[in-house]
Amino acid sequence: MTTDAIHGNMPEGSCAALHLPAKMRYRSALSRRTVAGPLARADRQDMKTNVKRQRATIIVEIDRRILLVENRGGLVLLPGGGVHADESRLQAAARELTEETRLEAQSLLFLFDHESPTNRHAVFWAAASGAALAGDDATALHLFTAGNAALGERMSAASRQIIARFLDLPRDAAGVPRLPASALE
Repeated sequence: MTTDAIHGNMPEGSCAALHLPAKMRYRSALSRRTVAGPLARADRQDMKTNVKRQRATIIVEIDRRILLVENRGGLVLLPGGGVHADESRLQAAARELTEETRLEAQSLLFLFDHESPTNRHAVFWAAASGAALAGDDATALHLFTAGNAALGERMSAASRQIIARFLDLPRDAAGVPRLPASALE
């Protein structure tokens, strides 16, 4: 590949394609464009806004209350975080639970996907063991009940929405959430 090709300095009327290894090619509608120059500002903005962070989010119940973490900015969230490229969403959920709360997941149950303005949450319910202690980027832990308005106001909108969906799920005799039949189809 020449320096001219890298900088987009192709001769007038040329539609030469850059030959890149497969893993370096874009796999979006924008990749079908000819190499004619830089992307328009609207196209670049579209690419930025359509990419959402993959996040594993965990619900842990302790004495019928939901465990929440408080971050350095004072925002209260469900435990969780980004999914690394080399791990599954399930692995990310187990790792994030341990990092933020020092709890060890004994079992994890995938509940549902939830999309917020910035994240795609894979929401898991965890049966966990150990003593809950704030760790990693969590500065404090809180236990939430549906009637706790003061804590609810400090919670992220996504966490509030996820908790509302979770509380609407039916339970089995042991208190474990059950997915509706429509979710299993």
